[in-house]
Amino acid sequence: NITIVGETGSGKTTLMNSLDLTLPAHWRKIYIEDVVESINQSEFGRHQARYRVKTIADLNEESKTVQSLLSLHRSPDYFILSEILTEEHSKALFSALSSGLKGMETFHSTSVEQALRRWVIHHRIPLVCLKDLNLIVLMKKLEKIRLIRRVQGIYEVREDDPLKPVKIFSYDERSDELALIMSLEDSETFRRIADFFCISPSEVFKIYEEVKRGIKNEGMKIEEIKETVEFFDRLYRKIILSRWLHEPLKNLQAL
Repeated sequence: NITIVGETGSGKTTLMNSLDLTLPAHWRKIYIEDVVESINQSEFGRHQARYRVKTIADLNEESKTVQSLLSLHRSPDYFILSEILTEEHSKALFSALSSGLKGMETFHSTSVEQALRRWVIHHRIPLVCLKDLNLIVLMKKLEKIRLIRRVQGIYEVREDDPLKPVKIFSYDERSDELALIMSLEDSETFRRIADFFCISPSEVFKIYEEVKRGIKNEGMKIEEIKETVEFFDRLYRKIILSRWLHEPLKNLQAL
């Protein structure tokens, strides 16, 4: 589960749309939006079920809560919510996460700690529910020669203390890159990824290194975007093949 936080105009939706394109092509994705900000991915061969709900000022029985419940019955592999604004939205989000769904959403906040406090204090989300967030990405606007938007940090919400997320990556202004500031093998999310794909942590680290080499940071043309999407498709196929080769007997029994 990925939550993208940041101030207005910091690039939250742009990042979410970019990450969305890297998800497995076979995943069934459901979108719930007040304002349609997701991009049509039909030319990339992606499945999308997109729902437009009423405006925030006119929430009723067709609110995000009900739409989230609808998505449960459709058994999506992944859900994507537009910006979480109200207590109603937050409760819908954490209800979906607690049911085992995986998803991605944006939330307005100037810091990760502020976002967590806002959920607990203002939206009355139980502290234990924050454990379902997994990763929080902080976006920032930086004033240089021109306005640029960058991922300021990637944080992991830990089981033992969800109000004190651990920073995994930090933005290095001199190199204009994200720097890994802890061992990925110490990351709970890293281990979850290994468990999810039924592969070893060392294989996950190899995939991470391959992704770093295989993608470009910015300024991509449509042809390059398509090449990047195809790169991730090949990567997922390789992961699935590796998973089957490591457990042939178990998979044959399953058949």
